Amino acid sequence: MVSDQELGRIIGPILSRRLGDLGPGDLSFETGEDHDGDPALFVIVRRHDPEQEIDAVALLDSIRDIREALWTRGDVRLPYLRYTTDEATS
Repeated sequence: MVSDQELGRIIGPILSRRLGDLGPGDLSFETGEDHDGDPALFVIVRRHDPEQEIDAVALLDSIRDIREALWTRGDVRLPYLRYTTDEATS
């Protein structure tokens, strides 16, 4: 399983390329299980502008790219992207 520090180095550039620049603290990770009990990686992306639209194609491409990057490193967790905003965390 890939460490959180390595996850940031792998996933950060993928999301920045697909969804726009992310700053420090804009990305965090939680490990758990999905609804079937399979290993999952929850990638939490903090967005500063809640009005900014999310490009669905870019989102799906990001999930695919993250999954492929993890699997090539032997990490079989399925990635799920979650969004939160500054408003949700205050």
